[in-house]
Amino acid sequence: MLARFKGFKEKYPYYWVSLYFVFYMIWFAWVESRANLPYHVIHFPLDDYIPFCEYFVIPYILWFGYIAVVYLWLFFHDKSTFFKYIAVIYTGMTLFLIISTIYPNGHLLRPTEFSRNNIFIRLVFFIDAKHGFGPFSSDVRFHVDTDHIKEGQFGFTFVAKYDYKDTKLDDLIKKITNGNGTDVKSNYVDNWTDVGVVVKTVNGQTYIAVSVAIDVS
Repeated sequence: MLARFKGFKEKYPYYWVSLYFVFYMIWFAWVESRANLPYHVIHFPLDDYIPFCEYFVIPYILWFGYIAVVYLWLFFHDKSTFFKYIAVIYTGMTLFLIISTIYPNGHLLRPTEFSRNNIFIRLVFFIDAKHGFGPFSSDVRFHVDTDHIKEGQFGFTFVAKYDYKDTKLDDLIKKITNGNGTDVKSNYVDNWTDVGVVVKTVNGQTYIAVSVAIDVS
């Protein structure tokens, strides 16, 4: 198994970019855990005239499948286009997290009770169900370096610490790592970017640091 993974790393040395999803899901779970705090409800009067249609749960689910299939196909077959692809989706996902953290918001479009029952209604209920791993605490910091813009360099650093000891998430990570935790360090450099990623998990705590330097000259 170890030899196979080593061969995979040699063939796809950019595998580390997929670690973004670890960072994303932890931050997203933290944002979701704050749903009981005051937030701005996004609403437009026309929303009240749009009937709920449970059948649209199908294209909603297919959208995630589409993202995953394109991601995997490009990862294995077209490195150049893959990096363009993740630049777009990672940027959008990160902006969503930053905005949701600074400006909590949400919408109340779906009804809480239905006059009918079918597989599509049940799918909606399943997606809306809260199967959280929490509770857990966090300390998130984001720093943008603009001091070297005139020199043709721009960068940002994201650092996060999550404490979820004695929770379901702690139990899950212990099972995955056999109780040994994780310690991942990776660096990627090309003609216009320098990216460093560190992920460490130990004793019910996860530390994540992502540093990106971009040549804008």
